Amino acid sequence: MTIPIEHQGIRFYIQTARSTRIQSLALHAIGEPVLHLSMWMGAVSLLVFGAAVYVTLCSRLRPLRDASDAAAHIEPRNLSARLATRELPTEVAPLVDAFNLALDRLEKGYRVQQEFLAGAAHELKTPLALIRAQIEMDGTTDRASLLRDVDMMARQVHQLLHLAEVSESQNYVYELATRRPSQAMSRAT
Repeated sequence: MTIPIEHQGIRFYIQTARSTRIQSLALHAIGEPVLHLSMWMGAVSLLVFGAAVYVTLCSRLRPLRDASDAAAHIEPRNLSARLATRELPTEVAPLVDAFNLALDRLEKGYRVQQEFLAGAAHELKTPLALIRAQIEMDGTTDRASLLRDVDMMARQVHQLLHLAEVSESQNYVYELATRRPSQAMSRAT
């Protein structure tokens, strides 16, 4: 027997078959009532087994769903949140631990960035206040002093940008020196 089933635009077929020879041998050996009873018992056992598998999988996968929900709620405002590993299957716990370590690194980088921005804002306030005061003072138009303060502020901005650049390890490419000293000497000359 073949039954076509359509699901989401895709056609599936359920096919069943039975052997009349095996059926006649079973009927002859054990009798028709016992055969029907065993078929019903097999169907009921299959349904009970399917229900048990479903309930077991749902209960075992619930911690994974909970961890997934917790990960979906992590934002820059709550980077200190971590995923719990206490109820997770042992096969998944190392993955969650690695994810938590990645969050630790992200939190540290975010904190360093915030500290850098606060420091940069603080370092730029003083020269800006000096320039503003010199401009607002009546009768003072000391162009050289203003230019010196602007140059100092530009130098501080440049230094802050270099500091930000060197504080991030991903800005570097590590290479091994493979040249022999004689090759380095010949290139230098």
